[in-house]
Amino acid sequence: MAFAQVAATAVSSDNGATQTVCLPSCIACGDLLIAVYFTTADDTATWPAGWCQIGSIQQGASGVEVEVRYRNANGCEGCTFNITGCDISANIVYRITGHDPLIAPEGTFANGVSATANPPCLNPGGCAKDFLWLAGFTIKHFGPITDTPDCYTNELNAPNCPYTAIHAVMQRELNAASHNPTAYVNTNSACFVVFTVAIHPASACCCGCCGGIYPNVSGWVSIL
Repeated sequence: MAFAQVAATAVSSDNGATQTVCLPSCIACGDLLIAVYFTTADDTATWPAGWCQIGSIQQGASGVEVEVRYRNANGCEGCTFNITGCDISANIVYRITGHDPLIAPEGTFANGVSATANPPCLNPGGCAKDFLWLAGFTIKHFGPITDTPDCYTNELNAPNCPYTAIHAVMQRELNAASHNPTAYVNTNSACFVVFTVAIHPASACCCGCCGGIYPNVSGWVSIL
């Protein structure tokens, strides 16, 4: 078993009745796309077909909001897609390979008002695996970030569009059954939202703790 890998990313922002979200380059059939969509908490987004929700959360009636969705790519996605119903957005999209296409990414979300924003603990279920973890954070009106989750790397910052806010997502490879990232720390207290997402590696089971049952296209087949 090996960790799923981030093959490419794209960041973008937009304002107007229709939001144009940029996609990473070289999308191929079978890739996993994860889109992180930051906006204001009084907006309601309508996504195109094929994007499945991992979760969303907001803080405050006019504060901040994040929604995370995934798509199993067919290779015909193009360079962008559109979201309607919002007037502003900042976006980060990941193209991931080496994942398990039969197990959806899992996530958990939290919110609050503080200078310390801790992405919540996530237990994807089952035994420990080589999970690829994403920890995300957005806070309204204040900055900069003075500390980030331990052992997380490759920080991506989406543009502020057009309001003043900080949007960040980082990644980590960790073999574990559950994981609680340490906090993002900001210089001032403000409305924030945070999330933790886990991407399963290509093998569906690592140690026989789920009975040696592996999924295939026609059902569940025991190898015991």
